[in-house]
Amino acid sequence: SAGVLSIFVLVYHFLLRRLTFFNANRWFLLAGIAASILFPLIEITQTVYVEQPEQMVYLPQQLATPMAMVLEQPPVEATPFNYGMLAIYLYLAITLFFLGKMMVELSSLRSLIRSGNKKIEGKFVFVSLSRKLTPFSFFNYICYSENDQQSPELDLIIDHEKVHAREWHSIDLLVSHLFRAVFWINPLVWLLKRQIGENLEFIADSKAKIQNTSGISYERTLLS
Repeated sequence: SAGVLSIFVLVYHFLLRRLTFFNANRWFLLAGIAASILFPLIEITQTVYVEQPEQMVYLPQQLATPMAMVLEQPPVEATPFNYGMLAIYLYLAITLFFLGKMMVELSSLRSLIRSGNKKIEGKFVFVSLSRKLTPFSFFNYICYSENDQQSPELDLIIDHEKVHAREWHSIDLLVSHLFRAVFWINPLVWLLKRQIGENLEFIADSKAKIQNTSGISYERTLLS
């Protein structure tokens, strides 16, 4: 699994990351997750023919007396501590920790969205929040601070978040979080999660920039 994942992560990092085929890169990275999970499950069988050994003849041996059997019994050894099971339990405990942390974050996000004022426009649900934060999206919910004045700059950022919502980028992020929670021991999993998030931003930037007709520099707006 780690070997297959390393191929996808390294190919993206050294060959695909600076190319502008962002949508293709999105499916490439998701394919890396699928391949690293499914490929180890494939069984490759190989039939080996071995010559039949010559038939052996066993001669009966003299039966030992009960006293001799008692004397010849090996001493009972203490059962050694199973470090393998301890490692498995430790691994599962850390996995459950990451899964629990993810559920807490999703619950906090749900509470945050419910606390805001909602306005439905087409497929999107705009949520204005009282706290100061950077605009973000989760599925078709687009959240922003009510303290931000409606301006062309804010509209550009909202267009950026609309791309995330329209193309269901939240699914990619949830999949990468689950994958990291289960395979956390592999350092490449953490890098893959960052690559997925980075590429999704590239997708949203490229499409929001094309839609920009305000005459305001999209790059300068992002920087500010």
